[in-house]
Amino acid sequence: TVGVMAFFCGNVLEPDLELMQMFSALGHQIGDFIDRKRMEEALHESEEKYRELFQNAQVGMYRSKLDGSAILAVNRELCDILGFSEEEMLSNPATVRWANPVDREGMIAELLKTGSIRNYQIDVLRKSGRARTCLISVQLYAKRGYIEGSVVDITDREWAEETLRESEANQRMILENIREVVYSIEQVAPNSSKGIVRFVSSFAESMLGYKPDEFIQNPNLWFSLIHPDDASAVSEQIKILLTTKKTGIREYRLLDKQTGTYKWIEDTVVPKLDNQNNVIGTFGVARDITERKQAQEALRESEARYRLLVDHAPVALYVHDGKTIMFANPKFAEVLGAVSPEDVVGQTLESIVHPDDHAAVKARVASLREGAGFNRTFVGRIVRLDGQERFTEVSAVRCMFEGRSAIQVLLTDITGRKLAEEASRRAEEALRKSEERY
Repeated sequence: TVGVMAFFCGNVLEPDLELMQMFSALGHQIGDFIDRKRMEEALHESEEKYRELFQNAQVGMYRSKLDGSAILAVNRELCDILGFSEEEMLSNPATVRWANPVDREGMIAELLKTGSIRNYQIDVLRKSGRARTCLISVQLYAKRGYIEGSVVDITDREWAEETLRESEANQRMILENIREVVYSIEQVAPNSSKGIVRFVSSFAESMLGYKPDEFIQNPNLWFSLIHPDDASAVSEQIKILLTTKKTGIREYRLLDKQTGTYKWIEDTVVPKLDNQNNVIGTFGVARDITERKQAQEALRESEARYRLLVDHAPVALYVHDGKTIMFANPKFAEVLGAVSPEDVVGQTLESIVHPDDHAAVKARVASLREGAGFNRTFVGRIVRLDGQERFTEVSAVRCMFEGRSAIQVLLTDITGRKLAEEASRRAEEALRKSEERY
């Protein structure tokens, strides 16, 4: 507030130079006073704003003497970084501990040379003794004898970056050593069948004779290597993946540049989707399954030969799981009095074994299941579908049938032999009694 003085007089007076000079001096004094008050208020307001910014900054802030003998001011964030209270830090400059004091000497030398430092990386020790990695920026006020600076704790960021580097290194190691081709394709447009090859792992060269860059530079190279008989099926599977947006597994043949022969490939493809559920890319893993295919083919041929042998074998053979007949050859169907093996499959074991032999058969089955790989020959009886009883000689072995544990039985109908033996025995008995009579 400024006071104003007004003077009035009814008489006409001559100008008083001294009075005018006095009022002029008084006006200057009042003006200076007003300017000074305004400057003081502006300075106070500026200092308040600085204090508020200093205290509430999201990074550590401090002011200290250049020689490190005293800490003049710290904010809450710096206290949190170092684990000390504000009172502890202001009363003891030793609370700021550098993990490596040489780093501080280097920082001060640089600061004296340039007047300021930006993002100087250091390790400081918390109250607990644990080190934190920080970036500091410092401004030198040489005439006032102090420095001001900010501290950003980047420990978590450094840990995350190191973790990422390790993860990437591990990923590279896996991709470089895995015996599968890993690839990534980016669609030229959402849900488009055309794409840009972004990545192919190094095993492509070992598996197909082409370097990864060759596939990246020529997106059609992979498809051009597909066997002509498989190309249409692969194209159809791509359309299905784009429609269903689900992981797909496909098998096809690729031409190996090194040998000029085709290899069987199992290709697992995972679609990459955007927020609108559009396919914008694919990730894939292709593995060579040629040996597996050859083994499967050899197994099929072996099974075909086995089936041919079994179907034409003169001995009866059947397979059961301990309760139900799973397979029978024509000879066994004949022994049971069935028209075909299909009439036998599905019959229970108990239905064809004579009731007096049930216990013995169950014991032999249990013995095979518990580890005995083979049963000695067993003579027993079976009951044909027409109810007739037949004597049989049986041997059994544990086996796998259609992926399940089972028992294979070889059976010989010895009814004729048993009847002949019985007839011979009776004849001998009759002869013996006749001799005793005479």
